[in-house]
Amino acid sequence: FSNDDADLEIRLQRQGGGRPDVQEARAFLDTLSRRFPEVAVQPVVSERNIQYVADTEQMAVYHVSYAALQARLRMLVSQNEVYAINEGARSLPVIIGERSMDSRKLLQYTVRNDGGDYYPVKITADDRTVESIVDFTERFVKADPRYSASFTGNYYSSREMIGELVLVLSVAVALLYFILAAQFESIVQPLVILSEIVIDVFWVFLVLWLLGESLNIMSMIGIVVMSGIIINDSILKVDTMNRLRREGMPLVTAIWRGGHSRLRPIVMTSLTTILAILPFLSRGDMGSALQYPLSLTLIVGMVAGTLVSLFFIPLVYYLIYRRRG
Repeated sequence: FSNDDADLEIRLQRQGGGRPDVQEARAFLDTLSRRFPEVAVQPVVSERNIQYVADTEQMAVYHVSYAALQARLRMLVSQNEVYAINEGARSLPVIIGERSMDSRKLLQYTVRNDGGDYYPVKITADDRTVESIVDFTERFVKADPRYSASFTGNYYSSREMIGELVLVLSVAVALLYFILAAQFESIVQPLVILSEIVIDVFWVFLVLWLLGESLNIMSMIGIVVMSGIIINDSILKVDTMNRLRREGMPLVTAIWRGGHSRLRPIVMTSLTTILAILPFLSRGDMGSALQYPLSLTLIVGMVAGTLVSLFFIPLVYYLIYRRRG
């Protein structure tokens, strides 16, 4: 999701606190540019600070007030706003000045926070490159004890949100286990059903890694949605086999009949979902690129989940209950 934050922001500081000077910051950026030539690293922005000391005696002789002096200085940097023209919800400031340069943007170079001053290095790159840059920066500050570095940006925000989604998925799986344990009156059968989620997630991670995709917000949402859809097939299949066994049918026959009766609904559900999502695998624009990880995760999870429901679940069910007939 687009915002004003960079993918990675390196906050370079002196070890004792304070911002590095221009030469030190330029040395770090040059080293970073040589190590990662494919990444656009902004050069060091030098600023010119002018200190104006007012001569109070001369001001008194020529009857110049501090207000008049301040107004003249604001006019020189084009910040002398005399009034604003309001039209509905719009407001157009009228500024008297000699240049169009915005002094506020020029002077907002130093960033202050509770941790002190630092030099910000903003980088836009993919997740793997960000990880490499973070590792390189950590080794750089470790080799030079004069500096320290901290990191922020969209990369870390996404990791935090992914961690929250993992927690939500874990809580949902735990609640689902207790519900299934009460429904089937068994401790083992819910584990057999929920093992499908583990296998499906493994195949999703493997395909994402093989295709060079990262684990991001959209792919995590796809995993949550996929788990909720595909788990229904295993629940209905185990329930059908339990019902046939309670009717007195032998174990192997119950498994065969249960698989035969649930084959068509499982395949139809999976094919309907996969074919409906298949067109979203194209990445022609920004919206399609945003949907691609979610679509890929759903398709891979549904394919793997269908095979698990058809073959793996009946096999594990047979291995558990074969001695009971």
